[in-house]
Amino acid sequence: MYLHTSSKKKVVKYLQKNASVSLNIVDAIKLDKDNFTLHYKSIIIHGKPKEIIDEVTKRKSMALVCKKYIGEDYPIEHFQRTYKNTSEVLMVFEISIEEISGLGHKTE
Repeated sequence: MYLHTSSKKKVVKYLQKNASVSLNIVDAIKLDKDNFTLHYKSIIIHGKPKEIIDEVTKRKSMALVCKKYIGEDYPIEHFQRTYKNTSEVLMVFEISIEEISGLGHKTE
């Protein structure tokens, strides 16, 4: 799993100095006002962070993010320009997943 962030963010220091991390990802949130509860799906990931310094790997990981959220046909010129403009502050971390657990409610 790859995480990307700016070198100016506080999370970078945390990822650099800790041998293990836990991430909680929540999706499909639906408020049920009548029953005063939330319906959702979530996963908790436990793993080890490692900073990616190799430029080829950093570019590949960011290309995967673009494909996931923009689609296969994202404009490569836009990606190249954006990557070049952010490369000074861009940091990428690989999280080696050791354990995953999940929780969920019907979200219909």
